[in-house]
Amino acid sequence: MLWQRAWCAKEQHELNTHLGVLLQGDCFELDLSKWREQAQCIYLDPLSITGKTYRYRNRLEEGTVKINVYRDYSLKQLPEYLDYLRRLFTLAKDLLKDTGSLFIHADFHSALYVRQIADEVMGANKLVNDIIWHYQQTGQTKVHFPRRHDIIFYYGKGDKRYFRLSNVPSGKKRENPNHMRRRVDEKGRSYREIVSGGKRYVYYDDAPIYPDDVWDDIARQPQKDQRMTGYPGERPVALCERMLLSTTRPGDLFIDLSCGSGASLLAAAHNNRRFVGIDSSPIAFMCSRKRLQSFSLLAQADLSDMPVLVDCNSLPGIGYYDVELISYLLPKEETAGLGRMDGCKAVDQWCAGLLRGDTFHVFASAKRDEQTQSIERSLKVPLLKGTVAIMIIDILGNRTFWTASPLVY
Repeated sequence: MLWQRAWCAKEQHELNTHLGVLLQGDCFELDLSKWREQAQCIYLDPLSITGKTYRYRNRLEEGTVKINVYRDYSLKQLPEYLDYLRRLFTLAKDLLKDTGSLFIHADFHSALYVRQIADEVMGANKLVNDIIWHYQQTGQTKVHFPRRHDIIFYYGKGDKRYFRLSNVPSGKKRENPNHMRRRVDEKGRSYREIVSGGKRYVYYDDAPIYPDDVWDDIARQPQKDQRMTGYPGERPVALCERMLLSTTRPGDLFIDLSCGSGASLLAAAHNNRRFVGIDSSPIAFMCSRKRLQSFSLLAQADLSDMPVLVDCNSLPGIGYYDVELISYLLPKEETAGLGRMDGCKAVDQWCAGLLRGDTFHVFASAKRDEQTQSIERSLKVPLLKGTVAIMIIDILGNRTFWTASPLVY
């Protein structure tokens, strides 16, 4: 078969799990009207006001990919920053159900401005908690106290906000004072008790502990952790799960308007919540899509016009097409300093399926193993109606689409 570059409007992963949506684009420009007043929980991790540029980093065998992915506003842009926050929070409020919850992540640079605008948009009386996420990290400084916490502002939209603290036990061990008497009940459960003010208080050793508004039991992941994507500002999945599980039920809709590495979407997918993830960065789309590969997904993103060379083969078998990716070559100037990029070394992930109309139906996927730097080169596509096609996303975030056509002699 001959392979040629092609176009599709969206890709649909044909898996028997619940459906999520991943969109690359500006959340202010995309048509999100179908989700108006549908979200039970929204998580926002907006830009800050440091003026810094942040890079995606991905270590390869002989080099490291470094790509600028976003830039914070600076203090000189304060009016523009406040307008950005106002538009973002207004959009989030419009997407929330009356029973819904909004979590806004802020650092010490942005917290004052975030609180100011969020109170304006949501209503100061709708602030439920300002949560302190306290984490440990290496490194010391002599010019100020070490900065080891972020603030997460938690707002409700309506008066019938859904919340279940019992869904999120912290996993901490109960610390009972030594002066409390230890006993064992008739079922063999150990407990401690104290009498105060004429009342008897019993504390079972195995009773769950629930978090308050200081979260110090969720660690930041070290940069060398294999679970890290290399996307800047990546949040732990456990942090996202605590917000999600306390404010949603299975099947509820969760939205992240700047999903970055996809940690919050992965938390939603693992816990049977529908999700919509949006980000303007093709690198964010690449990272999120890779993490969500085992879930049913409707994805829309820009196709790259990068001049790449692809060698692929597709052979019909018994009930399946055997699709083999032989090589994918980027222009040499794009991979300078990254070592040899022959074969499929430049491929981060790829999938095979069938093009029907303007939709690419994905039946099989593969992603690069971060430890071995290898990727599965052979995928199977069922012999069904449609044109055999593949989608490739390379290590630089370029997304290209290819269709096969029979050789004519």
